[in-house]
Amino acid sequence: MIENLLKPGKIGKLELHNRIIYSAMSFDLNHHNGFLQECEIESLVYRAKQEYAPALINFPAMGTTPPEPIGANDMATIFDEQSMLMAAKAVERVKKYGAKVMVQCGGGYANPGLGPSNREQTNTGKAIKAMSIEQIEAYVESVAKTAKLRVEAGFDALEVHACTGKFLSTFLSPYTNRREDKYGGSAYNRARIVIEILQSMRKAVGEDIPIVIRLSVDDLIGEQGLNIDDGKLIAEYIAPYVDAIQPSVGFNEFKWTISPAYFYKPGYVLPYTQAVKEQIKGEAKVIAMGKLGEPALAEEVIAQDKADFVCLGRPLFVDPEWITKAVKGESKKIIKCIGCVNCFIESRREIFPPQRSCTVNPANLREEEFYKLSPAPVKKDILVIGGGLAGMEAAITLAQRGHNVTLCEKNAQLGGQWLVASHGADKGEYRTLIPFKENQLKENGVKVKLNTTVDEEYLKNFGKIDQVVLATGAIPRTLDFGYDLGALKIVQGNDVLMDKAEVGEKVVVIGGRFIGMEAAVKLAKKGKRVSIVDMDEIGKNANPRIGGVYRNEMVKYDVYMYPSCPVRRIDKHGVEITHMHLPLLLEADTVVLAIGTKPVDELKAILEKLALRYCQIGDCKRIGDALLAIRDGAEIGRLL
Repeated sequence: MIENLLKPGKIGKLELHNRIIYSAMSFDLNHHNGFLQECEIESLVYRAKQEYAPALINFPAMGTTPPEPIGANDMATIFDEQSMLMAAKAVERVKKYGAKVMVQCGGGYANPGLGPSNREQTNTGKAIKAMSIEQIEAYVESVAKTAKLRVEAGFDALEVHACTGKFLSTFLSPYTNRREDKYGGSAYNRARIVIEILQSMRKAVGEDIPIVIRLSVDDLIGEQGLNIDDGKLIAEYIAPYVDAIQPSVGFNEFKWTISPAYFYKPGYVLPYTQAVKEQIKGEAKVIAMGKLGEPALAEEVIAQDKADFVCLGRPLFVDPEWITKAVKGESKKIIKCIGCVNCFIESRREIFPPQRSCTVNPANLREEEFYKLSPAPVKKDILVIGGGLAGMEAAITLAQRGHNVTLCEKNAQLGGQWLVASHGADKGEYRTLIPFKENQLKENGVKVKLNTTVDEEYLKNFGKIDQVVLATGAIPRTLDFGYDLGALKIVQGNDVLMDKAEVGEKVVVIGGRFIGMEAAVKLAKKGKRVSIVDMDEIGKNANPRIGGVYRNEMVKYDVYMYPSCPVRRIDKHGVEITHMHLPLLLEADTVVLAIGTKPVDELKAILEKLALRYCQIGDCKRIGDALLAIRDGAEIGRLL
């Protein structure tokens, strides 16, 4: 049970029916007209109307200036009468179900190109220009104006975004604030702009509207940035001007510090939260955040007075029924965030329109239609071949709709390539996914046959088959060497990660994406002399929230990195590459291949020969990742 989470609470004068807040989850959609899109509003409504819903729902971040031109993926905004009225309609729809609503008011990507000091934004390479005092004063005034508009739109609370190394928190951090006037130097001076904004907002909206702040208290970048000692002081300075503080950590330009990837332990922000709570001594309520997706952990936060409220972003983004399932003691049925942070790389996906997406929940932004499965008009006997993520998801969905489903997997265990992806010691969250899917297969009556190779003879003897779903996945690519390898060993990166390969002392890893980087780090930690080579950048197009961690680990454990170095040949001496336009031999006794995968689709010809209807999903259709695999399975399961 989560009895303490369900207790009523107050932020300022706002009464809330429980202690759960839904975080501001932006969907990275195009808002060139300045208004929230219909699917975003419906997504909020869906969470508000659950049997047990969060007491306070934070809208996606909304700007304070006119919208960007067509083509820009900018946030929605409230800056004038029309945009306020449009927001009011959305507010009315969400509040209809009893939840209170909050919206951010300045502070995030508020002033592009401007900041406390002249510098370069390392993620974009663009120049940041130091704001004049007049510009700071104008910004403070503009936030107060838009705060009033937000209250007129019907929002019950306002939140200031002063965290994660974005606009306002760059004033807080000595890493980015090098000013020598009243807005720089001491912790108080660095917090001055935030205090002035809060004072100005309070004057504009009155005493009855709660003001909440998401506040950076540690940049997690060492001595060069904001640390918890200054963070606690800043929280103390700010507490008299707010009704609640939500301590946050990390800095945007160091991407891996602001994302709750699988590297971070559950509740990793709690020590900072408790430090702030002790510092401010009850002057403002404290809201906990940061991987609190286990109901028992979230309950403990309130029960042990570690915070007054919990803010859940991805837990409710991933599973809108999180609270309902937790209340009913069905925690095992909660779809869990696995910390893959695929939700941050939507702009790199060309296969569907850019939007914030989730690996384990393909229903986001289409919840109403996606969760209501329609019974199959004609019950079919369906054979799913392949027990990876795509095949399992398809089998589950088809069975839920009433089909008679058999799932065949050639190996002794379900999971496919996800078994490789989830094998690492720090990937415990990844390893929750396969048992969850196995339980769904069992609950929905799917007949699972392991150690089963499907070939022409098997298909002929199977019995009635109305439809085949081909989900046979992919296998690692190899290279045509063409030279005498002598005693040189060639192994696959997958086998290194699964502890199935014998590796010597001098290793060259070919391929600089996730498999290659993870293998390089794993071997270097064992004391091997490791080089990693790629014909392009190391980690190109890899999610920087994870790739940045592997890069740091490779540096720490002395992995030699050779980006933009094509392989010329592999022979018994090692790997010869082109480096600085010249040949360079990297001596090796072992070469690890991590050069991608290729589809396994040989069964297509047999299915066509036997005139069996079939469709392909997952990697055997086109190489993708876990997000695309699960999405494929979920969608074909709704179509057949």
